[in-house]
Amino acid sequence: MMKDHQRRFTDDNPWNSVPPGVNPFQFSIDRSAHRGFAPLSRLTKALLLVFFVFHLLIAIFCLIILVLPYIRGVKQSHWFFRKLYIQDQSRQKVYKVPLLWVNGGVVMTMSQLMGSVATLAYILIQLAITQSINASLHVQVEPALAMMCMCEMLTYWSQMHCFVVAMFYHNHKTDSNGPKRWTPPPIFINCLFLGFPMVLVIATLPPVIGLSLNHNQITIGVTSIMNTLRQGASVWDQLKVPSTTIEEKHELTTQLNQIMSQLKDLGVHIGIHAERLKVCFDSFIWVMLVLLCITFLFFIVVFGVLVQKVQQAEEQSACGSSASKPFRRWFNLKNHATTSGVEPKDRSDTGEQTSIMNRQFFHLILRSICIIVAMCTSITLCILGIVKSHDGSIRSSYWAGVTTWLATLAGSWSAIPIVWQCVSFFAIYPALLHSV
Repeated sequence: MMKDHQRRFTDDNPWNSVPPGVNPFQFSIDRSAHRGFAPLSRLTKALLLVFFVFHLLIAIFCLIILVLPYIRGVKQSHWFFRKLYIQDQSRQKVYKVPLLWVNGGVVMTMSQLMGSVATLAYILIQLAITQSINASLHVQVEPALAMMCMCEMLTYWSQMHCFVVAMFYHNHKTDSNGPKRWTPPPIFINCLFLGFPMVLVIATLPPVIGLSLNHNQITIGVTSIMNTLRQGASVWDQLKVPSTTIEEKHELTTQLNQIMSQLKDLGVHIGIHAERLKVCFDSFIWVMLVLLCITFLFFIVVFGVLVQKVQQAEEQSACGSSASKPFRRWFNLKNHATTSGVEPKDRSDTGEQTSIMNRQFFHLILRSICIIVAMCTSITLCILGIVKSHDGSIRSSYWAGVTTWLATLAGSWSAIPIVWQCVSFFAIYPALLHSV
């Protein structure tokens, strides 16, 4: 939107389209109020309203998830992280450094809540800036977009952390006589999953701050140009008054020359900050694209390994092995006998337990697929933003609408699975705590 303001006031010949006999300053004021904006189509507005209602419900639901345990007096699910010491078959510590077990239910619910609130703000801002020139100057959409992206990736990494903890715990619960496979030490896992959120924030803040500062400078410049144009329009009208004397006309002409010089300087000022704004925006898109690609690759690898280990655990479970207990605790939300370490007494119980695990595993696959689709949508949005911003077609009404609703679609893909996963975590974590 700021690029449009810069384009309006930095043309090589701003008066070439002024009709004869028309006040050129007033003409520029009227033109700046309508030219350059990319109005959203009715379909885009309808989609944004649908996504607004959707994320409003998601935000309310996340808030209920966070508050309800306190209302019911169940406070054990609201711990943030705990130290998990990995033990071998002889109950000896395998590593001196504990594995930090982050409460995925709390972290994912909070990040989804903040992401949905940011999406609501993003939608309201997008609707406002296409309706009012004042809103387009003073309201910034970039912070809301950055918050949406950061919260999305934080939820993905929180879920991956839960997957890794389950796999790590499973590896050290296998038979000591079985083949040993290399697993990363707890300090590596802790640094990876605690360090990436810090990298995410550190990498995102500079371009977002740059966007905000340059947006503010352009807003000041455009406001000054509008005030200067109003002064020029007033002086021009005075020149057209028949009773104006020659001395007054000379003085008014001098004022017009000064006004034109001010407009030129302000145009240069806006042009400089518009270029900086473009650099910051491109940097932000590239940073988001790189971080999303890294997150996507990690998620695919972690989820693939998890699927493989769950399948191995089910095969061992069919043979009566106890090696699959950690994954049974992870997926079985109803059978607390397994969680406490008591094996089922008959085959019917075993079959029912396996059926529950298979159903939970199927639900996990569906949720993960939705998350993968969400990440692919975000990556597509970044690539589309880079390409269309480079050739300038992003200013068109069509592509502006597409990129606007596509940004909300990415978070919508993962919203329901994330809330679904959070409910599952809140249901399973108390049982897991008793088993660790």
